Amino acid sequence: MRNALLVGTNQSKYLVFGTLAEAITNIIFDYSFIFGHFGSPELGLNGAALASIIAEFMGMFVIFLVYLAKRYQQTVCSF
Repeated sequence: MRNALLVGTNQSKYLVFGTLAEAITNIIFDYSFIFGHFGSPELGLNGAALASIIAEFMGMFVIFLVYLAKRYQQTVCSF
């Protein structure tokens, strides 16, 4: 939905922030959950699924923060 929102409002350049946050989060949590590093249990494929869900949430959260920052900036500068 966030991709559709940004593409539909012609702000697809902000997708980079969400995609980057997703990729970094997914790499870290995949390594952690699949192989059991950083004190987490070794979960295998279930760990990959969990890491993907966490990464999607992180991407959504980053896009939400970008959206709020841009909205706040437009509200302040519009007077």
